[in-house]
Amino acid sequence: MIFLQDILHLVFHLDQSLEIFFNHHGNYIFPLLFSIIFAETGFVFFAFLPGDGLLFTLGVLATTVKVSIIALVATLILAAILGNISNYVFGRTLGRKRQFQNIIPGKYLKRANRFFDVYGSKAVFFARFMPYIRSIIPFIAGLTYMSGKKFISFTLIGAIVWVPTFIYAGFYLGHIDFVHRHYLWIVYLMMLSSWVPLLVKFLKRKILLNTIQD
Repeated sequence: MIFLQDILHLVFHLDQSLEIFFNHHGNYIFPLLFSIIFAETGFVFFAFLPGDGLLFTLGVLATTVKVSIIALVATLILAAILGNISNYVFGRTLGRKRQFQNIIPGKYLKRANRFFDVYGSKAVFFARFMPYIRSIIPFIAGLTYMSGKKFISFTLIGAIVWVPTFIYAGFYLGHIDFVHRHYLWIVYLMMLSSWVPLLVKFLKRKILLNTIQD
């Protein structure tokens, strides 16, 4: 329970917590960071965790705190890979249990299977850069029996690109004084931007429904 409280405090107070954790706990923060990235990619109900924002913040802080950025990148790539795989295995296991087979109607499962047959590899890769979606795609991939070898291959590629991209973006931009002083706002914008496509889709559907009703 204490560990969960640490995770939630760290997530919702990134600007205050990370530097304190680094300064007081040193390398002991690595298991905590590993757990956050693993949970965000490994469990659908932890999709709210700010993966992109956390990685970017870590990169910015790496310009001032004593930490190995290579160790950070390696640790969190591993967390992202294992999180995706566990999510995939969970979906695949759930799909085999008869009592859960009707959670998703058959016609939607067929559509999902066709989607992964055509776009599966791209979906797994690009989902890495889409908050919330990256927590769902591995589960659906497992539930719809996407090829394990294909899934793991693009999970590896996606994690190897995703983690360094955001950490090193934060690291190099963090050397700019303005960015270093206002990086939290950048993180908030990143989190907010992830909701924009969903909001646009919702508004379009709302407008369409109103048009039909009129």
